[in-house]
Amino acid sequence: TYTKNGGTEKEAADLLVPFNNYLLAFQVKSKVERNKASEKTPIDFERITKITNNAVEQLKTIKRVLENNWLKDIETVKGYKIPFLPKNFSHIIGIVIVDLIGEEKFSWDERTGFIGNYVFRHNMPIHIFMRDEFEALSTELDTLPDLVRFLDIRQQLIERGLFLLPVPILDFLAFY
Repeated sequence: TYTKNGGTEKEAADLLVPFNNYLLAFQVKSKVERNKASEKTPIDFERITKITNNAVEQLKTIKRVLENNWLKDIETVKGYKIPFLPKNFSHIIGIVIVDLIGEEKFSWDERTGFIGNYVFRHNMPIHIFMRDEFEALSTELDTLPDLVRFLDIRQQLIERGLFLLPVPILDFLAFY
């Protein structure tokens, strides 16, 4: 949490992970799902899109926090406070994780997925994952340097237009 000038406490992100000159900002959203992807209606997909877009838009908060120097320290999961210096982070990566609760009972090919799972918004790359994809990714890329390198390479390939079609994240992981 950070404190704005008026004294109001706010959340900068669901999780912040500082690493060298990188700052990974996570937003996690969940929604209960009862239908497999092939049974979803356009309204179902619109609702999933809405929570995903909300998460992407919430990531602009971390940019404001850094620009205004509102965050003075961060607290680790063990409760230790460490100084937070925005000038130390030249690369900010947004990560959105969408958890469609209930879809884990479906086979992989019956689960909802994203076609567009990368955007550059708020002057930062934002990678969008389904929870199960991110879990699979984290078992293969099990160190922070590995994850950051993977995301950087993915960003470069996408932004240079080297993919003719959107590549599912786990397919790209296998290629990587």
